[in-house]
Amino acid sequence: MRRLHHGDSIKTRRTLLAALACLACFTSLSQAQTTDWPKRQPIRLVAVFPPGGSVDQVARILAPQLSQQLGQTIVAAKAKKSVSYGTIGSGSLGHLAMALLGKKGGLSMTHVPYKGGGPLMQDAVSGHVPLSIGSVFVTTPHIDSKRMRPLAVTTSKRSSERP
Repeated sequence: MRRLHHGDSIKTRRTLLAALACLACFTSLSQAQTTDWPKRQPIRLVAVFPPGGSVDQVARILAPQLSQQLGQTIVAAKAKKSVSYGTIGSGSLGHLAMALLGKKGGLSMTHVPYKGGGPLMQDAVSGHVPLSIGSVFVTTPHIDSKRMRPLAVTTSKRSSERP
């Protein structure tokens, strides 16, 4: 029989704790399947951080899997938290487009004006502003390098540069 060293016991404890945490998750999922959840309405999965971030991405990945396991519709719901967005400046077309989107969608959004596309893209790429709106010309290098992810265009048709 092998003797455990101090480092081994810490690793063993961590492994056991991780296994217990996983077991607790699976147990709660199996209990959720057996309870009589009201099937009349979908379950709302609320991502409390701004769209496009890691929490939003994880929620979008988990929703279909939870839906399948629980036999219940899951919806990736918007949090009632303000989302900050950056534009090239106050009164710009991007600012007006985002203000209209916020109003039509019932979203609470905080405008962060920048002094042009360069400073905006610098902060958007570094994560200081979670959402930005800019021209195809300004955003393309950052999208091509995978430092930004495009979500939408403000035109009625898809952009030929960003299909």
